[in-house]
Amino acid sequence: MLPPLEENTPFKTLGKPTADVVITASADVWVLVKPKGKNEIWKNLQEGERLVLPRTGQMAITYSSGKNIQIEAGGRVIKSLGGSEGVGFVDLK
Repeated sequence: MLPPLEENTPFKTLGKPTADVVITASADVWVLVKPKGKNEIWKNLQEGERLVLPRTGQMAITYSSGKNIQIEAGGRVIKSLGGSEGVGFVDLK
């Protein structure tokens, strides 16, 4: 069983977000988030940790271990945990 989730918000945006993006780790992983027109975010997530980002537009997410990461956008799971995927990429438009 995973420990309680910890939440990190690395940046705040002006304007109204269209949805939150939630990245949850089930083991240690790194993520690189590139929101269009904003600075990129490198983050090491530990087991049970999650990263919550306001989404105001297009965003690309690269990760080190797809089997150990779940990505949600607007309350919908767009990349689920599990499988055998290693390094991967999701482009949210």
